[in-house]
Amino acid sequence: LAYDRFFEDEDLNAPVVAEALIQLSASGLFHGIADLFRNRRGLGTLLEDVRWTAGMVAQWVALEGLRARLRAHLAAELRRFQPELIVAHSLGSLIAYDTLRRDEVARPAQPLAPGCTLLTMGSQIGNPAVRTTFGGRIEQLESLRFWWHLYNQEDDVFTSAIDLPGRERFRQVDTYFD
Repeated sequence: LAYDRFFEDEDLNAPVVAEALIQLSASGLFHGIADLFRNRRGLGTLLEDVRWTAGMVAQWVALEGLRARLRAHLAAELRRFQPELIVAHSLGSLIAYDTLRRDEVARPAQPLAPGCTLLTMGSQIGNPAVRTTFGGRIEQLESLRFWWHLYNQEDDVFTSAIDLPGRERFRQVDTYFD
């Protein structure tokens, strides 16, 4: 799913960053940015790196309108393709979970991806600060056949383990590498 254009259309300005920092500060999500400041490629490259990593997460957290457009975009593609498997990495996992969960709550009798398998990796879904976007908790996606979550504790891009109650159709697989 191509979604960079949605972020290009949104400003990454001081008010957006401030709103994101307010929402994200509880978990220290941005502690990993310190590593970016040790970047040896120069300030211009550093700012571009921030825009396409932390900046996109900041925009996603702070801008409900952006999240709504991304949900509509993914929902349209899911209806069109009717996949058996959704593979979602990093920010894509946030978009996928947000879309599927909101759809299940809004349309429980007609979910977008009934019987589908979801594979998330490099995901920020379980991060305490991002979780506030989901009402403070992560819930099982009832319409899925199964949800696999690959988690690497050494991943520096704000990822987090996911702790789901009643894990009958969810499994987290530790995928350690540095």
